Amino acid sequence: MLGHPFADVNIPNEYREAANVLLTSEFLKGSNIYSLEVLDGKFPPMIYLYGPVYSLITAVFGSFIKIDLVLLHYFVTFACIIGSAFLAAAIVKDHSRL
Repeated sequence: MLGHPFADVNIPNEYREAANVLLTSEFLKGSNIYSLEVLDGKFPPMIYLYGPVYSLITAVFGSFIKIDLVLLHYFVTFACIIGSAFLAAAIVKDHSRL
């Protein structure tokens, strides 16, 4: 409990979160995630529920920021949340009557 707060950050919090990390890892390796090799059993199939844009953005950052992919996903998510908050604040400011 008194350890470093990022001690277990390389372990995804839930089962579905690992799919985005695996997708980002495949993008960084340069492999084709839509090839038929996925189906022939050479490696476990990857199932992801969301589109690949988030993993592509994270892979771009992962190509020059060399940290753990799970931690990088957390940083990208945090940056997107902050960006969304600023965007929402700008929209509210534009549509507010002062």
